[in-house]
Order: sequence, then structure tokens, then C-alpha cells
Amino acid sequence: MGYTKFTKQDRNRYKKIYPFVKRTPRWAYWSDVNFQMEVGEVEFAGETYLSFEFENPFPEPPESPPIVTATSLDPQHAVNVTVFNVSHKGADISVTNPYYGKVAWHAIWIECPE
Repeated sequence: MGYTKFTKQDRNRYKKIYPFVKRTPRWAYWSDVNFQMEVGEVEFAGETYLSFEFENPFPEPPESPPIVTATSLDPQHAVNVTVFNVSHKGADISVTNPYYGKVAWHAIWIECPE
């Protein structure tokens, strides 16, 4: 599994401009390796299984697939959410009971340095 270290930089101080006027910081995070992340929501309408595709596909094999985590957005209904069949194009989500509501997911891919 890959890892990365992020550094926080103020984009308003990235380039020195004279005369300097103090501006509100615009923070940006920089990674030391290739990093890709995507977040989204899927809506269940009484199903227990749903398949979805990423908007921007992740790098294809031999790279490792992204790590996908999902959770229910409805605190009233206690359902367990499981993610399986993860590929670089999409993933499948299942819940324990027929569910009416939204499930939030995020997928993270970090390049493994060789």
C-alpha cells in the first residue's frame, strides 16, 4: 500500500509580487507522489445492491486499485455498508437491509513508489 506526505502552501504567497499587500490565504495541499481522490453519493431506493462507476477512472493495472470506503448518511436507519468488486472503473456497494436513502463514498489511490 502506498503512502504520501502532504504539505500545505499558501497560494497567495507562491509568487512574490511587489508591493506586497497582505491577502487572505488560499491554502493548497501538495503531495510528494501521484495521488487521486474522488468522492460521491449513491442513492438506494429499496435495493440491497448497487453498482457505480467513477467519473474519472483511476490508473489501470498493473497499478493497484483504489481504496473505497462507504457509509450511510441516514442516522435513523442502521445499515451496514459493504464495498466489493473494486476496479479502476467502479465498485459495487451492498447494504444489509433494503434501504431508502443515500450512501456517501470516497475512493483514494496513491502511487506506490518502487
